[in-house]
Amino acid sequence: MPDVIDQTQPLSWKIRVRRSLSKLATNLAFFSIITLILIAVLWQNIIYTIPPGSLGVVWLRFLGGTVTDKFRSEGITAIFPWDKLYIYDGRPQRVDLVVPALTVQGLTVKISVTVTVVVNPESIGVLHKSIGPNYLNLIIEPTVASAIRTMVAGYKIDDIYDMAHHEIEAQLMRQINDRIISKQLNFDANEELVQLTQVSLRVVELPPEIVKAIEEKLSAEQAALRYQYILRREELETQRKEIEALGIKRFQEIVTPTISESYLRWRGIDATLQLALSPNSKVVVIGGSQGGLPLIFDSRGEGLTPQQTAPAQIIPPQAAQHQPSPTPVMPLPATANPKTP
Repeated sequence: MPDVIDQTQPLSWKIRVRRSLSKLATNLAFFSIITLILIAVLWQNIIYTIPPGSLGVVWLRFLGGTVTDKFRSEGITAIFPWDKLYIYDGRPQRVDLVVPALTVQGLTVKISVTVTVVVNPESIGVLHKSIGPNYLNLIIEPTVASAIRTMVAGYKIDDIYDMAHHEIEAQLMRQINDRIISKQLNFDANEELVQLTQVSLRVVELPPEIVKAIEEKLSAEQAALRYQYILRREELETQRKEIEALGIKRFQEIVTPTISESYLRWRGIDATLQLALSPNSKVVVIGGSQGGLPLIFDSRGEGLTPQQTAPAQIIPPQAAQHQPSPTPVMPLPATANPKTP
């Protein structure tokens, strides 16, 4: 029969330690199970994944609200389930706007621009606390529209049309930056909340009647330039003819005293011989007067090479005086043969 432990006797320290460890293990197991259940249920409110290029802002429910001096980088992060995490895109954001504006003359001009901005990571908490995730619609778009209207209001429509795109972009860049900085000062931000990186001008749309008038003006200017070109060309052609006439006159003045009758006769005979020896030549040269060129008549129907061509009959000028004046003969086609009457 087992011995009965006397409950009145004090327990040894070993038994007391053993019992305490058993209770502690039971409590730890219970709390671990409860913790795992809570984590499984509240996992989506505890563990967050911040995408690449993004920034996280933590809002503490019991410890002062938005954390403005720190931000969470990309990757996995954890918060208490009663707190909240807001994720911002830290990469450049693009805003496309079409803004109608009035010129000095009261005409409406539509300016299409693309603005690129990026949030400042060091002041992302202040941006979230003072403006919120919708900062593009609340700050950037009204600021850009105001800057465009202010710039256009200071110019005439002709000046806007004549301005280069980079000049308009530079002016808009300055005005938008000034307005953004002034608005950031209202939120007591030590650093820039949003940085303007680029302003791109896409289209400057003028009123239809202005566009038509400009096109007509440009067409008239081109027509005037064309007429000026024609007049200039005619003036140059006149100068060319005058220079050519002066050259011919000087040539005649230089050559005429040196030309003799015998030289001219020799040149005529030489030209006549060359014509007589040329292939396919059917030429009648009449020189019946005294001192004239010899009479040459080639009536062959087929063209001959210079080797096959016989020298034409040359009648001296003295014999030509006793011959009747020759009758001009028209050249015959190469395929026709003269018929005997």
